[in-house]
Amino acid sequence: MPRAASRLVWLVGFCVVQSALTVCPHNAAGLSDWEDPSTWPGGALPVAGASVSVPAGKSVVLRSSLGIVLGDVVIPASSSLILGRSGSAGDPPLLFNASGISVAGRLVAGSTDCPIDWPRLEITLHGSRGATPAINAARSFSYKGIAVTGTLDLHGAPLARSWTRLSAAAAAGHSSITLQDAVDWPAGGQVLVVSTALKDSRDWHRNEIHTLSSLDNAGRTLILSSALTARHAATADYQGEVAYLTRTIVVQGAEGDSRPTDRTVSCSDPAPRLGGNTMPCANSFLTGYGAHVVAMGGEAVLRVSSVELRRVGQTNVLGRYPLHLHRIGDAGQHSYIRGSSIHESYYRCVSLHGTNGASVVDTVAYNAIGHCFYLEDGVEERNTFESNLAAHIHFLGSPARSNGGQSIDPVTENAASLLLPADVAASGFYITNAYNRIVNNAASGGWAGFAFPNLERPIKLHSAVQISPAQRPALAFSGNSAHSSAWWWNRAGMIYVGGSLGHEDPSDPSSPLVYNPGRAATRDTCTVQSGWCGSGPCRCNDDKQGFLRFTNTKVFLSASAGLLHWGSRGEIIGYSAYDLALSASVLGVFQISDALIACRTGDPLLLPCNGCENNPSTAASMLKQLDGVGFEWYDTSQQHILTDITFRRCGAAVPARAPAPGCGDGNTGCQGRSSVWELLTFSDRNVPEFMQATAGIKYEDCGRRFRFDNYVLDYGGSYGNGMSSALSGRLQNWFDADGSTTGRGVPTIMGASTPDSYGWGGLAPCP
Repeated sequence: MPRAASRLVWLVGFCVVQSALTVCPHNAAGLSDWEDPSTWPGGALPVAGASVSVPAGKSVVLRSSLGIVLGDVVIPASSSLILGRSGSAGDPPLLFNASGISVAGRLVAGSTDCPIDWPRLEITLHGSRGATPAINAARSFSYKGIAVTGTLDLHGAPLARSWTRLSAAAAAGHSSITLQDAVDWPAGGQVLVVSTALKDSRDWHRNEIHTLSSLDNAGRTLILSSALTARHAATADYQGEVAYLTRTIVVQGAEGDSRPTDRTVSCSDPAPRLGGNTMPCANSFLTGYGAHVVAMGGEAVLRVSSVELRRVGQTNVLGRYPLHLHRIGDAGQHSYIRGSSIHESYYRCVSLHGTNGASVVDTVAYNAIGHCFYLEDGVEERNTFESNLAAHIHFLGSPARSNGGQSIDPVTENAASLLLPADVAASGFYITNAYNRIVNNAASGGWAGFAFPNLERPIKLHSAVQISPAQRPALAFSGNSAHSSAWWWNRAGMIYVGGSLGHEDPSDPSSPLVYNPGRAATRDTCTVQSGWCGSGPCRCNDDKQGFLRFTNTKVFLSASAGLLHWGSRGEIIGYSAYDLALSASVLGVFQISDALIACRTGDPLLLPCNGCENNPSTAASMLKQLDGVGFEWYDTSQQHILTDITFRRCGAAVPARAPAPGCGDGNTGCQGRSSVWELLTFSDRNVPEFMQATAGIKYEDCGRRFRFDNYVLDYGGSYGNGMSSALSGRLQNWFDADGSTTGRGVPTIMGASTPDSYGWGGLAPCP
């Protein structure tokens, strides 16, 4: 009996029990019993391996485990299959095994008024990966899947919330953790404690799964059945996430034919960082073949709440994702995914494809290959992703990386090993079209946490749709956080607006997709669609230029940047960044206001180096390789306004000039070149035509405040042949509107010069 109904029973009596039960789908009147021979044509029950069609016009209920594996189960448009029965806590689960389910009518387990509680329901799908990509692609969507053109209703016992955050640091060796929010998670289920290390990757991470023994402190303390193996951070500034993975309805791939057979976890990294010398192996984890659920077409409805999906997704098989809304169009408003969990996914988590208006809320995804929460072709709009968690996300193949520059070699799709080339930079949230509501989500791990690739035109099945996804403004991007990400490239951002994806021949949607992960295109956000750009570059009309707007955003724990925005215009209102190499790097016309940037908080940083976890001095010395830069003024015609920003413990300590601790002294804590403001160019060639502006700037315990990046000496070069230490541009002019940046207390125009410059208005070179 559902928990909510049973509580009501003891309060108001037996008659309400009867009333509550009648709303349960498996107790409705007029149902035909699966185990009654008269239900089936010829009077014979379905047998193992048989393909089964629910009789037309009938609603058939299955209340007991069959003990056999069926073939393909077909539910015609006029029919329904209902799974479930009323029971008590501790009853054995109801098991349903098949090679696939085709739903033209209705597949139902529970309802929002009567969710499945006891017994649990487990739907297990069976089938092995084909020998070639062509075989896998040719199989029907129902092969090892639930393919829905009608209605799917799966509703497990609801939880008050699927995940929350720590309220205090959790130490290794301890078996209890305290939470920010009270939870109602049942004992015996699996608890995920998310890593708070700088690196979160298959070859090295500190995510942990434990069994919940009990709750204490009114649901704010979890008692685990085993001790934590790593420390998990919770400071006044940021906290690691804790999630509950277990649900009372399970959709899963069979144990014996789902997991990858190529499971080499760790290979040597040719470009080690911070003592970490391993990386995931490029040719491993390519054979996972789990279950999948897809709702297809404008008549399909998918309503899923409190469902657990495990051993799901089929690596590099198009459209076979754990949960997939496929070309539903504006009817997507009738579909939702709520309060669910997805773990051990071999290809993505939730995909919205040609679907508008759907909602994905309070759903946890853990240990997934490829982009996780995924907008597929760039036409998907007005969808909602709210209060979801993506953790421990894995790229396919080798990670996108370079030797330090802005460019990365383009990657082309490969049917056998990389169907979507952008998966070399897999992220928790992959947002090909910003015109969606992305609010209060959290991302850990992945090449990036949130990725906004530039699609000048839609791709694949929607390539003829005449919009430019890269021009679309954000309907809402607010309250999101990212951490333990952007490890693989020092120019990456945990929130990454960059890279480009499109067909090799833009006029031919059958041509291969090509992804350039680096600075390949500049995003041009418009207030409204500027019009079809055909085969040429897509740019906003002057009267329609808009800003990509982020609000109340938090980033922490990264060996790279918190935010990297390669676009023409953007704004960040309410931004906090903690314990990372660089808070942000942006291009174009950009505003940042109301920000706190703490390059170091003083909390111990967990690094992937031998001995670092148990030896703070070893970790501190390793951190001399990690920058502690507050903000980077980029190099080409930038026009930024930064207001009301506090910098805390940024810039290396320079005793002669900056005795404050900063991020460290160059031997421990941070790279000795670190500064609050890093300048990539100077102002010796041009009048103040392109102007940066700052106001309301505060410094707390900061070290060096200003420094030029010297692109000759910093990287082991020497001057010659007229070489300049500036990277390019030489347009760095700066208006300190209230004197807070310089400390002069009055409006000040700053020019900048170095010994190899030509001078600016008679400005003497800096020594």
